[in-house]
Amino acid sequence: MIENKKLKDNEKEWLEKMLTVALPFYTDIINQINHAEVSREYTEYYLRLKFNVRESEKVLPISTRVPIEMRVFLKNRAPMQFLLHVINGCVSELEAFMADSSKISTNIDLKYETVKVLAYFEQ
Repeated sequence: MIENKKLKDNEKEWLEKMLTVALPFYTDIINQINHAEVSREYTEYYLRLKFNVRESEKVLPISTRVPIEMRVFLKNRAPMQFLLHVINGCVSELEAFMADSSKISTNIDLKYETVKVLAYFEQ
C-alpha cells in the first residue's frame, strides 16, 4: 500500500491505518503519497511530515482541507491526533499531536491502541 521509501516504518503504519476507511480517490491519495518528496519537522509537541507532490500526479477533487483525521486513544494519556492535509488537490502534510498539547512520542504501536478514523470531504 504505502511504498514511499522516504518514509519510516512507523510513518507508513500511521498512513496505512488512516487509509483503512473507505474513501473515494483512495488510490489517488496513496499514489500521491508514494511519489512525493518527504520532509519532516519533529518537535517534542508535534510531528509533521510534509509531502511535495509532483505536478504530474493526478489532482484530487477534494476541497476539504483536512479530509482524514485519526484519533489514537492511549491508555492513561490524552488521545493522539493525526490530520492529513490536502491543499489544491494535493496531499500536503500529515500532522500529529497530543490532544492535550503534551509531549509526543513516535513510538506508538497502533496494533495495541484503540483507533478511530474519520473522513470528511467535499468535491
